[in-house]
Amino acid sequence: MSIKNIAILAVVLALAVGLGAYYLSGYDDSTSETETYDVDISMNIPGAGTLSSSGGHFTDGDSFTCSAYANAGYAFDGWFEGNTLRSVSQTYTFTVDGDISLEARYSLIIYDVDISINNTNAGTLSSSGGSFTYGNSFTCSAYANAGYTFDGWFEGSTLRSLSQTYTFTVNSNISLEARYSVTHNASFTVTPANALSPVSITMTSTYNVEISQRTWLVEDLLTGEKLVNTTAYTGYGDSVSLAVTKGRALSITQTVYYSDGQTATSKVTKLIDETVTKHYAWRYQEGGWSIFGIFNNKSVTWDVPLSFTWYYNALISPLPRSNGYSVIGSYVTYNDPMIRSMAQGLRNHNTEMNDLALANFILKFVQSIPYEYDDVGKGVSEYWKLPAETLWEGKGDCEDHAFLYASLLKALGYNVVLHYIYCYDGGGNLTAAHMAVGVSLANAPGGSPSYVTLNGVRYYYCEATAEVGTSWLNDANIGYKPSNYSIINTYFV
Repeated sequence: MSIKNIAILAVVLALAVGLGAYYLSGYDDSTSETETYDVDISMNIPGAGTLSSSGGHFTDGDSFTCSAYANAGYAFDGWFEGNTLRSVSQTYTFTVDGDISLEARYSLIIYDVDISINNTNAGTLSSSGGSFTYGNSFTCSAYANAGYTFDGWFEGSTLRSLSQTYTFTVNSNISLEARYSVTHNASFTVTPANALSPVSITMTSTYNVEISQRTWLVEDLLTGEKLVNTTAYTGYGDSVSLAVTKGRALSITQTVYYSDGQTATSKVTKLIDETVTKHYAWRYQEGGWSIFGIFNNKSVTWDVPLSFTWYYNALISPLPRSNGYSVIGSYVTYNDPMIRSMAQGLRNHNTEMNDLALANFILKFVQSIPYEYDDVGKGVSEYWKLPAETLWEGKGDCEDHAFLYASLLKALGYNVVLHYIYCYDGGGNLTAAHMAVGVSLANAPGGSPSYVTLNGVRYYYCEATAEVGTSWLNDANIGYKPSNYSIINTYFV
């Protein structure tokens, strides 16, 4: 081998040794760049909740945390990668080692609505409830049976609504109870509604539930007679019949005792009407003079059908029954249809009478009604009757006659006043108070009649209580006033 070749071999060997040493020292010719990955965070139902992060780009090996918060009405079901559940924790932490898409999944919460009733006999419900998703509207209605009252919708001890139909938004589990109570009402009906004696009437209770005892009382308001024994109808006697043979004003009372310890009472007044024909007879003047003076030379009889109901309504008038001077015109019932009818009947007896003759004719009719003190049968020392009472009872004292006469005249268009009078004896001593009527006439009475002038108008004195209505003697006509009577006050009506 030549020297030249030996030199070349030496160089090659040196290079080989150098390269081996280099590789043995750990030389790495791979890239020095770090890998990054995409993390994508989403939710399945927009608006169901909120997320702490929407994801991003992360270096291989980084730690990533995301949180999911459910809004009202939604439940968080977990973190899903595709169909794979990765975590049920609302806050999820993991190491990034590759691209990943995570979905926070929510679902609507389903709530239970339970509807019940406190007494199945008391009513019915439109629904018993069910399962409903959050935010649904739910409506339930409660219907009370006869004899019960709906008290409201309750959740435990809390009243939620008094409305029979209750609509609300479902946002939680709820148990509602429709609560009813017994109607403590003893009302009843009476049939027939308009009864004319004789008749059989029936009282029927309106409500008949949860009753332990019941009593009926039927009493005549005028006589105090008990037509039904209070102990005769107890327990569940919800209907009572009664035969009534004449006009009566009945007080009917039902008392009901309930199983819950409560008591209710109801009372009504029932009029059993009766038409009674009242017979009147009187004498009056329709002629001239005779050698013996002025006489009531004509007689008349008159039968008038009067209604018990008309009479009773006068009995229960709220007017004061004595000393009602502040409302004295109210006792002159000239607008009463029956009074107007009677007044026209009196006029029709002889349509040829002038205003004086007609007023005297009516005066004799009123004078024919017997005089009797008010306290008889009334239990009081003074009792002012309305004309209906005087006509039905066929008696009355001075103010009663005066009210009747003034009513009949005013119903025919006469202007009248009422006189309050003091009566004196022969010695000038005051013996009594009295009432009479004054009437304005186009035809003045003859002779020297008694009258008063008011606002330029003469009102002739009328003694309505003189007991001469059936007498032949024709004293106490219009214009006659006893000499010992003194007018103290006069009232326009």
